[in-house]
This record gives sequence, structure tokens and C-alpha cells, in this order.
Amino acid sequence: LRASICICFFPGNFIWCNICHDYNVDNCTDLPYLCSPNEDVCLFERTRSIYDGRDDIVIIKRCGKSSECNRAGSIRSSTKAILMNTTCCGQNICHPPLPSLLFNISDANGLVCPACFVPNSDRCLGRSDLKCAGNEKRCIHYKKTEKHDLSTVTESLYGCTTDPICEAGSSLTLPKGHIFKTIKTDIVCSSAIVLNSAAYGLLTIAFSVLYVFKFGY
Repeated sequence: LRASICICFFPGNFIWCNICHDYNVDNCTDLPYLCSPNEDVCLFERTRSIYDGRDDIVIIKRCGKSSECNRAGSIRSSTKAILMNTTCCGQNICHPPLPSLLFNISDANGLVCPACFVPNSDRCLGRSDLKCAGNEKRCIHYKKTEKHDLSTVTESLYGCTTDPICEAGSSLTLPKGHIFKTIKTDIVCSSAIVLNSAAYGLLTIAFSVLYVFKFGY
């Protein structure tokens, strides 16, 4: 017997998207999935993480919201850099193009943010000054939590980022099809400060207070 998958197009605001998740490849094996009514695009998310001598790329194809389509840019602390980009399409079983990961983060732009990175922890203390570069005009607190079976991995990062990362905001990816883990990202942003500005000390205090009210201890 030959197995087959029936993709039935229901009336209303529903869309079918290919779903998959893989590492260090440009594409992954798709599985059709019916999205929820508030998800109006098929999204291709590509993230590159550079830390401690490792350079890894994660790709996810999933249902998404139009507001997520502009999540493209960099998140950077003094020890870790994250580049991400998303592409979208709005038809059933459409194929978003491969997102590029070419961002200019090499030239300092005169702005500064408090920075630190801690793997396997939801807190990040001992922040130091980080000179922002390229289009990085915002300071960020980025917290990512991945859950798979009984395992939970959390990382916390303070540093510089680009406007589209902040505008797209936090996200939650639930296990569906070939996406086998829950991935939650929390993002809090503020304006970066001009280097040597007297307001820089106040920025560090404000970030700490904002963290307490948003995430708690």
C-alpha cells in the first residue's frame, strides 16, 4: 500500500505551511501542517550563532505572523554573536527563499551598550561596555529557552542589536511536525547610548530594573 497525505483547503483564514527544523544545512525535510487562524504566512527562519570557537546555523520552517517577516539583523555581546533573518510567503505550501545572513557588524558606530553572555542560565551579571557596530542602534536583553522532553536549556545575553530584531519582538515556537522542541525567546530593547555619555550609567540601572519587572528573579 502506498501512503499519501491529503491536504484539504478549508474555508476561512487558514493556511498550510511546510514545517521542519535542522542544523548546519540550507534546507530540511518538510511536513505539511495546518496553521492557526492568527498565523498568516509560511516562514523560513535562519539563525547563525558564533561563540567559543563554534559557528552553527539553525533553520526552522514554520507557520508565522506577518510581523515576524522583518526579523533580520544581529544580536551581539562581547563573547557571542547571533545573526538571524526570516523570509515569508503567504500562499498554501509556498516556499520562502533561503534567508541570507550577510550583515555588517564590523565598524563601530559610536554607540555603546552594557553587555554579557551566560550559557545555561537565565541571569547575566557582571556586564561590561560594548561598542555597537554597523546598524546596531539598540541595546537588548535576549533570553532564549529551549525545552525538549525533560531537558531545558536557557541562555541570557545583554548587548547591541538592530531595529528589526526589537520591532519583531519576542517569539514562541511550539513542537509541530518535524519541529521537535519548544523554543521561546524574550526580547527587551532600549536605545543605545552615545559613547562616553553620562546617561550610560542610568541605562545599566534601567535595564536591571526592567528585567526585574518583566522576568522576575
